[in-house]
Amino acid sequence: YVDWCILNLDLASGSFPTERLPLIFIYFLHQFRKKNSREPKMSLEWEVGIWNPCADIGNCLWGWFVPCWLHGSTVVKLDKAQGKIDDGCTKPCLIFWLLHMCCLQGCVGCSSRRQLRDRFNLEGNNVNACLSYTICSCLSVIQDANEFRAQTDAALNKPTQAPAQQEMK
Repeated sequence: YVDWCILNLDLASGSFPTERLPLIFIYFLHQFRKKNSREPKMSLEWEVGIWNPCADIGNCLWGWFVPCWLHGSTVVKLDKAQGKIDDGCTKPCLIFWLLHMCCLQGCVGCSSRRQLRDRFNLEGNNVNACLSYTICSCLSVIQDANEFRAQTDAALNKPTQAPAQQEMK
């Protein structure tokens, strides 16, 4: 009851104020985030920004012309990195395409972004992921693919510490 009073809704009147829907939506998103927040940990910044789609020209072209395929291949790469069985990119590709046709690609974007953030300890949250996939899905798909590539390249090129030199006696 207190939550509804905060939103200044009169439930006794029997009518629902549609002009308050954005406020209600934001309020419940905030409540959901508070309840489902994880333990705070140091997050890293993304290597590739959303406004830099041409960091990898191949991903850029695939993302603009066939974003569902690029999304599916990135999801498969993430699954392989986590040791899951490779089922191919057909299923995530079709799911993305179907949801994209209904303007619901933000739903699948939350899942893949969370997987990417968890794998590489990147900053961000599900609300931002959903919004970026809904508003500019091609750029988001390209960013995910470029980020996966940048993070795996950085892990492969990480310098190893050379053993300490021993002195001759």
